Amino acid sequence: MVNEYARWSGVRQYLPEITVLLLINAAVIGAVLVNPFALGLDFWAVKAAEIASFHIPGSNFYPIGPALLCLPFFLVGLGSLGALFFYLNAGVVLYALICRRIEDRLIARIALFSILLNPYFFWLVVSSHDCVLQFFTLSLAFYLLIEARPVLFALAGILAATVRSTDLFVFGGLAILMFAMWRKSIWLLSPALYLFVAFGNLALYDSPSPSTNGGYNIFLGQHPLFAVAYPSYDIDQFFETKGLSSPEHLFGMHRTPQTEAELDTRYREMGFSFAKDDPVRAAQNALSKAALWLFNFQKVPEVSGKIYLEEGGHSIAIESLRGGKLLLGQMAYTLYKFVYNILFAVTIFYVCLRPSDFLSERHFFLILPVFFVLPVVLLSFPDTRFKIVYEVMAVPAILLFAFRAAAQIVNRESANRE
Repeated sequence: MVNEYARWSGVRQYLPEITVLLLINAAVIGAVLVNPFALGLDFWAVKAAEIASFHIPGSNFYPIGPALLCLPFFLVGLGSLGALFFYLNAGVVLYALICRRIEDRLIARIALFSILLNPYFFWLVVSSHDCVLQFFTLSLAFYLLIEARPVLFALAGILAATVRSTDLFVFGGLAILMFAMWRKSIWLLSPALYLFVAFGNLALYDSPSPSTNGGYNIFLGQHPLFAVAYPSYDIDQFFETKGLSSPEHLFGMHRTPQTEAELDTRYREMGFSFAKDDPVRAAQNALSKAALWLFNFQKVPEVSGKIYLEEGGHSIAIESLRGGKLLLGQMAYTLYKFVYNILFAVTIFYVCLRPSDFLSERHFFLILPVFFVLPVVLLSFPDTRFKIVYEVMAVPAILLFAFRAAAQIVNRESANRE
């Protein structure tokens, strides 16, 4: 009887984590059963198949990290769906461990269950596989950072940078910050290790970048008609019309694995030339992008469907619009973001007033990725899908500092009354 009670007590302390895992899996399984064709796994499956056949992937337009993480599941016959559920659950477990390191039990529980409240995160889990893999790699790296394991943190950071190329800036920034704070060169291991990745990519793909699509994103983000599309429409689709963004029309080149690096450079140069030709427009767009990146209340792009600029750039064509259930999801996300943005603003205000408190809390770095990636966003565009994992990971830190700010106000009011 005593042994059974002890066993139950051991299980009971993990009931919150078990509950979250069950609810997340139930939601994802339901979404997959309703619409199995929504899974965005094709690009990673192709690359993983190439690696499994002992061929170096010919294209580096998408980073190689997702394919490497999915490879074991293809080798044992589980495929992308098996990888999806494994890395989702592993990411949730690691996120739960991060929350458990919060001393205040109430804040830890709220942070844990908050992962269930972000509807756009669940939508991306099913429709964008790299979102799941980014969630796993960031959760792993941040957990190792909390545990002060710099070598393992560096390795996890390199893996994360090959899953989502913008995470290169996250882990570069964190490495420099950790070195500045603790003056231990081991924290610079992450950017040092990336040099091997950069040289490998340079040798194979003529580009040191984890992927050769950054130049195209800058081209879209600096396009003279950017403000016509944003934040309402999907910027990729908006300029898809032949003649507006195709390499054949702009540069007289076809996109092939052999021309990817050169096209990436040409798109980047054209994007910078747009900004140089009209710096006022570029500055105005940058302010708009910063606001949408830090304090969006709706998902960006706001309209779901296929809407594009017709050839010649004089009219907008609406091919399809999606509403119905998506509108309910957007409303739920807006409500979530209303609360989130208030707490985020309180946190920033508190950190500005008490920076020493911020740096002394070991969860403080969870809020930094969204700022480290901001320069890239200002050059390209702030789609919510690019920040959703940063948004989820920041919640424990936001709750910590928002509650701390509230406690400071309550204590001050109590002192004034006395």
